Amino acid sequence: MVTEILILSNLLAGPQHGYDIKRNVRRPGLGVVNNNAVYTTLKRLHDRGALDRRTVETTGRPNRQVFSLTDAGRDLLIGRVADFPPSRAGDDEEFYVRFALLDLVDEATRATIFATRLQALDERMATAQAYLDASDDDATRFPVQSVAMFRHLLDQLRSERAWVEHYSRDGEIGAPRAP
Repeated sequence: MVTEILILSNLLAGPQHGYDIKRNVRRPGLGVVNNNAVYTTLKRLHDRGALDRRTVETTGRPNRQVFSLTDAGRDLLIGRVADFPPSRAGDDEEFYVRFALLDLVDEATRATIFATRLQALDERMATAQAYLDASDDDATRFPVQSVAMFRHLLDQLRSERAWVEHYSRDGEIGAPRAP
């Protein structure tokens, strides 16, 4: 689902050929999306009517396929951003992609996305804390590096929870934009 969201949102800027889409789409972890994922997703989105495709002839090189977003594609993008089930809420990439596109959805949907993420963070924090509590009870059973890693993870989760809570409470995301 993340690759679909990334491609569809990239096409909000206007028509692009496959190579430009592949070059411009970045995962939240700043990694590139591989060719197979991009071209397979473009085909699937085109087959679903989310994208228009036209061939542009070029001299001395293979013809290029140029893709543009359809109205159905805009609707699909908004639906994908809004669809954030608890089963995906613990996945950082799933949340970060949606966070970057929150201005596409209404305030109630934003609130739901934030609440879902906060719950997932709470669950992850509870798991990390349970490990640390167990390590306090039996320090000989838990490697020092493992305890240090869980402390670090818990600090990161607390920091992100404060960040998400800030945006959910203060409403700094602004009004939805028309895609």
